[in-house]
Amino acid sequence: MGVDLTAKRKVLVVHGIQTGSSKGQNQHKELEKLLKKTRPGLDGTYETDIFRYEDLNDNDDGVRALQLLLQLFGHFLAASKPLMKLAEGAIDLLGDVVINLEDGATAKLIRRELKAKILKSYAAGEPLFLVGHSLGSVYSFDVINELMAESDMFMRDNMETWPVQGFMSLGSPLGLSLFKRNRVQKMGPGGEFFPWRNIWDPTDPVVSGSFYGKSLQSYVIEGRFKSHDIPSGWDIEDFPVSTKQKWLLAHVAYWKHDRVGEELGNMLIA
Repeated sequence: MGVDLTAKRKVLVVHGIQTGSSKGQNQHKELEKLLKKTRPGLDGTYETDIFRYEDLNDNDDGVRALQLLLQLFGHFLAASKPLMKLAEGAIDLLGDVVINLEDGATAKLIRRELKAKILKSYAAGEPLFLVGHSLGSVYSFDVINELMAESDMFMRDNMETWPVQGFMSLGSPLGLSLFKRNRVQKMGPGGEFFPWRNIWDPTDPVVSGSFYGKSLQSYVIEGRFKSHDIPSGWDIEDFPVSTKQKWLLAHVAYWKHDRVGEELGNMLIA
């Protein structure tokens, strides 16, 4: 088993907190359009795919309990359909975050399913690149570190043993203390570095943790996780961008930002 580094690249998107169902998650198609626009010379050298897990979240007992509570008190909101819809969406979104933070059966299942999808590509010899948006970047980060802890994978100077060739996070909350992540799994001695590119908008409330959308002055993933630390083997770079959007609109605008396509293209041809 090993990766064929000359084969067509696969870009696997892991979506973030969402409302609705898994069927409605097609961010990989948006990313494909962006790549075609920003890096047209790469056409035919890659394909995009998505790991959908929203239905797993919605089947969680805790989320169903919140939804039941909303139904019980729904008569207070019934007079305002927009308010009711806002409350339903808030429960859907907050439930996704709670599931991850509690790290119960559903969060473990999501990581296990994502890991299985990555290993399926690995068994097929596909060079795989992960793009994690929002909460999806947390699941992606955790699974990459789990795989690095396995002795027969991610041998530092043999990229054919890397189930993931590179990682891009968009609007990631990994810098927030809430998620308790500040270190990476060390790859050990060698000369190769695993690339992680973090793209963020200072007005994105998921990045800042500010409900009121306070703009960040600084946000350094590469410093928090010790970029280019030789023993760790991780090469981490932050790319602040302006999506020209505010608050939650900034959080969902990365799929159309040229810098995302440009930096992903750089990883695909490295």
